[in-house]
Amino acid sequence: MAEQPAKVALGLNSLNPSSIISLNATIVSSMTGNKLFTTPAVPLADMSTDAQDYQTEENEINAAEAQLKARRTANKGRLKKVEKNMTQQANYVNGIAQGSRSIIESAGMPASSEAQAKGKLPVVTGLQLSPGGARGQVDAKWGAVSKKKGSRDGYMVYFGPSPTNMTGKEFAHGSSFTIKDQPSGQDLWVCVQVLGKESGDCCNPMSQMVP
Repeated sequence: MAEQPAKVALGLNSLNPSSIISLNATIVSSMTGNKLFTTPAVPLADMSTDAQDYQTEENEINAAEAQLKARRTANKGRLKKVEKNMTQQANYVNGIAQGSRSIIESAGMPASSEAQAKGKLPVVTGLQLSPGGARGQVDAKWGAVSKKKGSRDGYMVYFGPSPTNMTGKEFAHGSSFTIKDQPSGQDLWVCVQVLGKESGDCCNPMSQMVP
């Protein structure tokens, strides 16, 4: 049986950019000085130059993207600092205001509405955070809300990397809970909500570095 005629199979659609540049270099090297290909359709020098131009630009793009990523990461840290400052300031204002809406609003801060607060269980107080007993754990404890103050069913512990991003949540029966499997070396923000027929608002969040 006669051998089928062969054709070049570059397969460029299946190659990533790095592999294309590598194959280009192999072609240029193999055709340079090859007596079979004395008049290339594209000058070999042009093939090399175009590949070098691409690689130079690609390296600069990659470096710029890495720098931008580092800057975004650093800026997220600055935003967390802003959020932490605001939360600490809110705690201070609450201490001065003692529930006075006008005093809270005089500090430029929004206050919870009467309709929102009416009929709800008390807000948790005395939230304290500390490193847990193992890597990636944070212990939380708070002042228990008496069942006499409402039909308390337990507590919901919310947590996350910032006060505005606490998407994690776990149910707690008592007034303490250990949050597990968190990224070590990062701040973890936590707030606690009393659950019941008319659940209370979440308390002011606090943060703890995860061990």
